[in-house]
Amino acid sequence: MAKTAEQEYTEKRQQGEYILVCLSSSPSNRRLVETAARMVQVFGGTFTAVYVETAEAGQMCEADKTRLRENTELAERLGAAIATVYGEDISFQIAEFARISGVTKIVIGRSNMVRRHFWSQPTLTERLVAVVPDIDIYIIPDASQTQGYRRERRGFLNLEPLSPRAIGITLLLLASATAVGSLFCWLQFTEANIITVYILSVLLTALFTKHFFCSVLSSLGSVLAFNFFFTEPRLTFHAYEPGYPATFVIMLIVSLMIGKLADQVYSNARQSVQAAVIAKTEQLRSNLLRAISHDLRTPLTSISGNAENLIMNRENLDEETKTQLLSCIYDDAVWLTGLVENLLSITRMENGRMQITMSVQLIDDVLEEAVRHIRRKGMAHRISIETGGDLLLAKIDAKLIVQVVINLADNAIKYTPEGSTIVLRARKDGPMIAVSVVDNGPGIPDEMKPRVFEMFFTGEHKVADSHRSLGLGLSLCRTIVEAHGGTICLRDNPPHGCDFTFTLPASEVKLNDENGHTGS
Repeated sequence: MAKTAEQEYTEKRQQGEYILVCLSSSPSNRRLVETAARMVQVFGGTFTAVYVETAEAGQMCEADKTRLRENTELAERLGAAIATVYGEDISFQIAEFARISGVTKIVIGRSNMVRRHFWSQPTLTERLVAVVPDIDIYIIPDASQTQGYRRERRGFLNLEPLSPRAIGITLLLLASATAVGSLFCWLQFTEANIITVYILSVLLTALFTKHFFCSVLSSLGSVLAFNFFFTEPRLTFHAYEPGYPATFVIMLIVSLMIGKLADQVYSNARQSVQAAVIAKTEQLRSNLLRAISHDLRTPLTSISGNAENLIMNRENLDEETKTQLLSCIYDDAVWLTGLVENLLSITRMENGRMQITMSVQLIDDVLEEAVRHIRRKGMAHRISIETGGDLLLAKIDAKLIVQVVINLADNAIKYTPEGSTIVLRARKDGPMIAVSVVDNGPGIPDEMKPRVFEMFFTGEHKVADSHRSLGLGLSLCRTIVEAHGGTICLRDNPPHGCDFTFTLPASEVKLNDENGHTGS
């Protein structure tokens, strides 16, 4: 059924806008941040303050650094998330961040710098409007507050420190081009072929050294080497042909252009990757905040409502009703606790701060510990452990693997009807131990299987207790298992159901006999 205009408007208001404001050291940037904050209050939603760090950042004066820090702190106080991206093309970085993060509105200041001539480069505002035509851009005039404010521009050359390795590669490629040119000369190839070889060496220099100065050095060296070795008279820097000076100039210009273009291509590619990673992180953060703000209302409302009912009507409620209300409060609190544990764990794992303490553990003990935690949740399900009586040892962090089993079992409990069977199996599989959590529920459609381990993916299943899964449990399972050197996958359990299986490195027990000999 088609949505009415009022329904679409209401849905848009509930979802809110995602507003991006650009941070800078400009004195007027404070006004931009305050404007973005007011827009968030009007439209609803969230906003992020993004600073594009260029090579000029290291040359920023103390006054600019102070203003940038103050503008950033103001944005944080007003509720903005702070993000930093890196690159020389500011409009490109802002556009990429906005596209990947799902930004709906951009707030940017209009510089009082205008084009001096029709051939001058477009301003930042003009370039941004051109590259993101599908995003609303709010341009705030700032000429009144920035009179006399100018930042020094960086020169054409990127004079970064040179490494001996980069210079060595440049000289090696130049020598190789000269050697190939000598071979071509001996084979009586035309001089155009030799020039092409030198141009190729300039391109390879730009790719392998990633430094424009090396490209310039290679260009000059190519022209001089071609003149010295391959023009008459040989082994001198003179040339008899009247057209050679023009050839040298054109060759130098072409080499410089190729070096500069290769340097820019590499720089843009690197900037694009940085922007994509940071924007993806920002997108995950925004999705998480939206999920928490919407999906935690049900258990929190249930807890507060049931607690209020107990407080206000405790004298009129019988013991059975009180027990039921307390049980609901307990279940909701346990669900929230589990969610927080998953959030903390996945954050630590992604940031590399999770401490993994490996020790040899008996898999039977790990599964039994997990079952003790899930037994109450799965009272309406039949849960069993099957290990075949084998002694299965693995070098693992027992606490983390218990969490994996609990998450997989919780997933099975949530998405299978009461009375379903859930089996925890473990078996030796070559140098690994395979642990499976198998159920006989309705299963998962094939088109959803590749995405079940993605963060925030919940599919189309409805949870029986009205809690919506945030899609963190399976993503955390994959992170923990891979940190142990194992893999995790989902298969069907014929005739119907799911089979989540993950592997762990097996370990052998060392035993000493009466004579002191060691065996396994």
